[in-house]
Amino acid sequence: MAKSDRISVVRPVETATVSGAKLSGERERIYRSACPSLREKLDWVIEWIKDEARHSLMRRYDLGLVIKEIFDDQKAGGSIYGKKALAKISRFTGEDPQLSRLAMRLVTCFTREQLEELSRTVMSDRVTPLSYSHIRQLLIIDNPSARKTALDKTVKHCWTSGELGAYIQDMYNPDRPRSSAGRPPAIPRTLDGLIVQQSQIVGELESRCEKVWMHEDHSISAKVDGLDTTSYTEELAKKVYKLWQDQERVVEQLTGLAAATKVQFTRIRSVLDARGTPKKCTSSGVTMRTISDRPSKKKGELIPALSDEE
Repeated sequence: MAKSDRISVVRPVETATVSGAKLSGERERIYRSACPSLREKLDWVIEWIKDEARHSLMRRYDLGLVIKEIFDDQKAGGSIYGKKALAKISRFTGEDPQLSRLAMRLVTCFTREQLEELSRTVMSDRVTPLSYSHIRQLLIIDNPSARKTALDKTVKHCWTSGELGAYIQDMYNPDRPRSSAGRPPAIPRTLDGLIVQQSQIVGELESRCEKVWMHEDHSISAKVDGLDTTSYTEELAKKVYKLWQDQERVVEQLTGLAAATKVQFTRIRSVLDARGTPKKCTSSGVTMRTISDRPSKKKGELIPALSDEE
């Protein structure tokens, strides 16, 4: 393969490695506290995950070669495989036609040598492999140079496929509202449906806040602390500023939702009180209280500790 055909991935310099992998936060604590026999198994599992990612990518490439051969024959009249051969394969296997389309796209975007190189690529943490989910996002980009830029950013920042997808959407439509991504939100038909929908989303948001976004190892403060100041750029400042503004807007919207919900709760409660119905906020008997009633957090905690009653 010519040198110009190679996809050179920018890989950050390794530091603070443990058994050949740069670890931090919870991963580092687990690895350092593990006994030698467990460390051996951890190393084995990490290598298995990398091998599985490589195998999956190359098998999809093989599928793409077969699909492209049939597709080219169809364009030429179907003298070898007959007309509508791809549709017949899809009906016969029961697989979504998108599987074939993506496999062929893989072949048109990368040579086998390029994909083999990508299949050996791991993120800057030296643990997480570049998966097919990442490659699938890269297939959206037609320009090879832009595709390489997205790839390098993914490896450097250890992006998930979802984060890479958001970057690509911003690249094609930088002014898009965040809420426009994905399918339109479902509209509940009943009050119960609305309560279930909002409860699920609020629960997920709270879980992400407590377990990820406000966790001492995963918060934005922890991520910025882990950067050298030489990594500060105008692009980074713009992203952080936009996130801050988005968060402020969502907080304002949630505050309005909470106020409206409180009004309706008071309305319902007053009717029940007039009937002489015993007060019981929920089926589990949880006592209503405001945010100010929540226990204060201990020193060093990012999340207020829950009392025994909770």
